[in-house]
Amino acid sequence: MANPLNEPFAFEFLRNFREDHFPTDMEMLRDINVYMNGLVDAKRLFGKTVRDEFSKFLDYMVNVIKKFSNRVDISRSELESVRELNTDSEISILEDKIKDLEKRKA
Repeated sequence: MANPLNEPFAFEFLRNFREDHFPTDMEMLRDINVYMNGLVDAKRLFGKTVRDEFSKFLDYMVNVIKKFSNRVDISRSELESVRELNTDSEISILEDKIKDLEKRKA
């Protein structure tokens, strides 16, 4: 029987399980005990792994949201700058056109 500290122990046990697997009641109890200990160890190992992976995923998503938020803020500030530039350039173009019209009238 596999070592109960191995992660795939529970899966290996279930794959090898058959009705004739246990020749005696004592062996059956021993194997069930080993299996249960393996499940507890697997739960502890897999549980921590799942928690760690989920935590990494949440950290990743928080960073993605922060980066997206920063990009939105940068885009807004760039848009405001462009609007200011466009307004200033449009005003200067209009002022130049007004000056040209005034020169033509004079």
